[in-house]
Amino acid sequence: MKTLNTIKINQPAKKTEKPARRPPSIPLTRVGHVRDELAKVYREVRRGDLGSNEGGKLCYILMAIRQVIETGELESRVKALENGQEDSGNE
Repeated sequence: MKTLNTIKINQPAKKTEKPARRPPSIPLTRVGHVRDELAKVYREVRRGDLGSNEGGKLCYILMAIRQVIETGELESRVKALENGQEDSGNE
């Protein structure tokens, strides 16, 4: 006699709840801070404390933050160089 597998309808899927991820403990204002946070996310994914999908999303966001920081730093350096050239041209 064969038994058929039955599907239960209208029952919510079981979710494995993980604790909410804490925000970074350091301000993400320098590239080194972002690097440290990326390393933390990497370690959490490797340990299984964080899913790879969520870890990937966080890394994507962190890389965007890194680009913004780098762009701001480069903009400041270029402005300083331009100001230096203007000052030396007046001598």
